[in-house]
Amino acid sequence: MLSKIVNIANTCIVGEYWPDQFKESTSVIIPKSNKVAYNTPKAFRPIVLLNTIGKLIEKVISHRLQFHLLANGFLDPNQLEDIRQHLTIDARMYLIHIIHMGAKDCHTSVIAFDIA
Repeated sequence: MLSKIVNIANTCIVGEYWPDQFKESTSVIIPKSNKVAYNTPKAFRPIVLLNTIGKLIEKVISHRLQFHLLANGFLDPNQLEDIRQHLTIDARMYLIHIIHMGAKDCHTSVIAFDIA
């Protein structure tokens, strides 16, 4: 099964074609629990379902693209968001480095961020 998915992914990449079946979606409206009345749109949660094979192939393409961008130096080493193998600890260490460099130069550094 895996080899078939890889063959489909490779064919999509080489042929520069994305099948219409992968673009189709199904919308499902789910009522939220604990609502007194269901006469407003906020009482419902819409969910869009996409083709699972298409999503899997998109993920494979994304990982391949990211690998080649990193391997060939097209991404800045300090790019941390949405990069595989770059963890929150990497961001923290980079921020600590920036603060220490500012302290050596007698600059005041203030960094504020929100982690949700």
